[in-house]
Amino acid sequence: MARLSLGGAYFRAQHAKDIVEPYMKTLAFLLRLPNVIKWLAGMAARPFSPQAAIMCHSYVTTPEEVRRAQADYDDYAEQFLNK
Repeated sequence: MARLSLGGAYFRAQHAKDIVEPYMKTLAFLLRLPNVIKWLAGMAARPFSPQAAIMCHSYVTTPEEVRRAQADYDDYAEQFLNK
């Protein structure tokens, strides 16, 4: 697992004033879980909630994926939050 330098202080400072959706808190919690647990939870949730299954299967393992996830979030924020 990639570790952020300074314990993620830069990311926290950059996004301290961002609006945090309740679902984003859930996603952040799920990202911290081991992949095996997320996979099992996703399989169990799939028949009842496809959205929850997608969240359970979400993970980032490299700095490139973190950057891509941040770019996707920025696109989302521009499209929906800044209207």
